[in-house]
Amino acid sequence: MASRVGNFQYRGAVSIKMNVLLYAPPLLLLMVKAMDIVGVMSAFAGAALVQILIGLPFILSHPASYISKAFNLGRVFIHFWSVNFKFVPEDIFVSKAFALSLLVAHLSLLLVFAHYRWCRHEGGLFAVVHSKLIQLKLRVTQSNPSPTNKVLQADHIVTTMFVGNFIGIICARSLHYQFYSWYFYCLPYLLWKTPFPTLLRLLLFAVVEFCWNVFPSNSYSSVLLLCAHLIILGGLWISSPEYPYVEKTTDKSTSKKKVNQSLCLQYIFTMSEEEVVDPKATMEVTCKPKCVRQLKEYQACSRRIEGDESGSKHCTGQYFDYWQCIDKCVAPKLFEKLK
Repeated sequence: MASRVGNFQYRGAVSIKMNVLLYAPPLLLLMVKAMDIVGVMSAFAGAALVQILIGLPFILSHPASYISKAFNLGRVFIHFWSVNFKFVPEDIFVSKAFALSLLVAHLSLLLVFAHYRWCRHEGGLFAVVHSKLIQLKLRVTQSNPSPTNKVLQADHIVTTMFVGNFIGIICARSLHYQFYSWYFYCLPYLLWKTPFPTLLRLLLFAVVEFCWNVFPSNSYSSVLLLCAHLIILGGLWISSPEYPYVEKTTDKSTSKKKVNQSLCLQYIFTMSEEEVVDPKATMEVTCKPKCVRQLKEYQACSRRIEGDESGSKHCTGQYFDYWQCIDKCVAPKLFEKLK
């Protein structure tokens, strides 16, 4: 129900201001991860229906003008008012080649973040798409398929949406002064998602605010703004992605599950008359030094959420990353012992 209300609100927002379309790619990805393909297609059909109903009076009276002007993605803004690319010469600024290069950069950044950050825990963007195609095939072949919808973590939803919008801001051909309202509210959240020290976060926020308050903008302020944006984006790239799904198990219960699995393996190995030591536990100890980076990320996350009484913050993603690294190291050695 909440997702349907959110989709309806998004459709209404697109009808009011086109910059909301910057949220469309990350929103589509989140829908694909949380829903099956049939659900995503029905959501798209609903979105198209809302747009048609809202624009129906204009479609009936001036269809050609409405279709060509309502979603005009090829507009060329005035170079004088540009805040972000004032350092680019005006003849290049208004050229189609410059617009096309920014579009390619925009799509490339979205694909890279989607594959390596937003879908990291699923094995990448292509793995997500492949799994959804398999689900669609099973739904077609089975008469009573089980539901495949998943619940996403609130942090993952907000981070994906805000970063997707921020990428669009960086690659926008022209940001006028009023366009600061597109993302100023995201900056504190995005800055505190980076691993930067607090002083650097505050400095970057001050730099962005300063650049937007230079009037009229000049080459120096626009270069400084672009650099600040790219540093923030780099910080978001190197930060640890959240575990995307709401899980019923906690870190403690997951640890208990791993202990139970270890005990089961130990029972199997001690079925013979001679008592045998569980090799998996020994292998895990030898593999842990190879996963120091994941361990440090988990420990850093644990320190960050100390004192959180709400229970909404967790380090499940970092915990799973740590044990996935260990399991990946242990697996070939363990199967060699089982042969």
